Amino acid sequence: MPITRKFRYVKRFQTIARVLAHHGFGYLLKQLGLTDFLRPSKRRAEQEVNQNVSKLNRGERVRQVVEELGTTFVKLGQVLSTRSDLLPEDIRCELEKLQDQVPPFPFDQVKSLIENELGQSLSEIFSYFNTKPLAAASIGQVHHARLHTGEEVVVKVQRPGIERIIAVDLDIMQLIARLAEKRTTWGRFYRVVELVEEFRRTLLHEMDYLEEGRNAERFRLNLDEKEPVYIPTVHWEYSTSRVLTMEYVKGVKLREVISKKQENIIPKIVAQNLTQAFLKQILIDGFFHADPHPGNIAVLSREIIVLMDFGMVGRLTEEHQRQLVNLVIGLVKRNSQQIVRTIAEMNLIDSKVDMDGLRRDVDRLREQYYEVPLSQVKLGQAIREILDLAFKYRIHIPTEFSMVAKAIITLEGTVEELDPRLSIVDMAEPFSRRLIRKKLKPKRLWKDFGNYALEFGDIFFKLPGQINKIFKHIEEGQLTLKLEHSELKETLFRLDRISNKLSFSIVLLAFSIVIAGLVVGSALAVSTGRSFLWVRLPFLEIGFLLAIIMGGWLLLAIFRSGRF
Repeated sequence: MPITRKFRYVKRFQTIARVLAHHGFGYLLKQLGLTDFLRPSKRRAEQEVNQNVSKLNRGERVRQVVEELGTTFVKLGQVLSTRSDLLPEDIRCELEKLQDQVPPFPFDQVKSLIENELGQSLSEIFSYFNTKPLAAASIGQVHHARLHTGEEVVVKVQRPGIERIIAVDLDIMQLIARLAEKRTTWGRFYRVVELVEEFRRTLLHEMDYLEEGRNAERFRLNLDEKEPVYIPTVHWEYSTSRVLTMEYVKGVKLREVISKKQENIIPKIVAQNLTQAFLKQILIDGFFHADPHPGNIAVLSREIIVLMDFGMVGRLTEEHQRQLVNLVIGLVKRNSQQIVRTIAEMNLIDSKVDMDGLRRDVDRLREQYYEVPLSQVKLGQAIREILDLAFKYRIHIPTEFSMVAKAIITLEGTVEELDPRLSIVDMAEPFSRRLIRKKLKPKRLWKDFGNYALEFGDIFFKLPGQINKIFKHIEEGQLTLKLEHSELKETLFRLDRISNKLSFSIVLLAFSIVIAGLVVGSALAVSTGRSFLWVRLPFLEIGFLLAIIMGGWLLLAIFRSGRF
């Protein structure tokens, strides 16, 4: 690693350590073994600094740390704000307040970057270019322009030097994640290395503007002929990984529709079209816009929805779509068994999860919706409650489902402002029926049968080899079989007590029979007047004494066992 790069890493580590200590997270540095990156003066001042931030709650301090550390950490905070299964509510609610808005960078940098990327001067490409950006964010900013052909476009330009900053931060995040998994139980439990790797992939995709252009094209291809949605076209000849040129669509911002400033647009129809568009993307296409907040949506005449900013998208396989539908249907139909079964099918539950407690909480959640009509069920709230259960029982939720949850929760908040009476659950029912019909089509059934046959065949042909391995382990004495029943010990204890009581009764009975026999025999011998050797011997006393010793020994063993 070059010396300059090492210096950048050390300086950034020092900055991160200083910010954490300043906001009262010095204990985290100790856990990770990063206190060496604090200057001695900072270490001495740590207690004093902690007192200064003691008035703020934990969530507020986490948010301030993220904001102070900049772009990469703000992006991470925004992603984690959707993970109800990972973070407690106080931290998550604060992270939801994070804003990705920063001052724009100068126009001369915009001009230089565009010309370097496209290989032409700005005047050769555009007949008009607005030097003032329409919007500015931490990764890039957007300008309005016009091509020489007369087409109006928006040009998205990446912030200079942001790639290097994010690359350093991502490497540091990975190192911290490895330390957390190595040195802390919470790091291993939450598999933070895997989380950081997923975040790295998401952020790098978002930074690649060619990837964003391909996402837009895929949304256009997925549109039905009469679907009231419009996706801007991409001008590929003026686009690179750092510059994206797309069609400029002059619509009404959704925020203006929500505020009722546009009399010629009906909010109720906008809400219906928006909901149908996103439900189709999630439940039918399996490819959806993962950030449907009002700033990314505009409206054309006849309430046609315009989607913008395709950097963050979600993908669902057909199996994930089916599981999502089953989860929602199980909730709204008050079927707790279906909810638990679907969660288990997702392979989210490990052997340490308290299944009885999970079922009880799911039943409680079901009862909460028992008398509520479907039209009044808040789907976003229901999904958030399921994610809260996941956090409580430490169930790992795949990133795809957390993105669905975020999209639906954001969508429901937007729709509620447009039309408070609209029910997403009601509008989802036709899509769920469509999925069921799709699954029952003969072609689909035959395809599923073929997949199951291949899986079964694979298992069948591997079975002899697996059995051979088992026998080999048995021969080598390496196979250990452990069977355990949760109530077996208690059952055996009770059986032991019953058998001891039975033995006690038998001893008493035998003792009585022996004594009675000896007494009767002796009496008969004396009454006949015969003189037998055994009569003259003290058998009665001896037998009585032996019976007492044997019975006492058995009773003592029973009482000492504690199982009487």
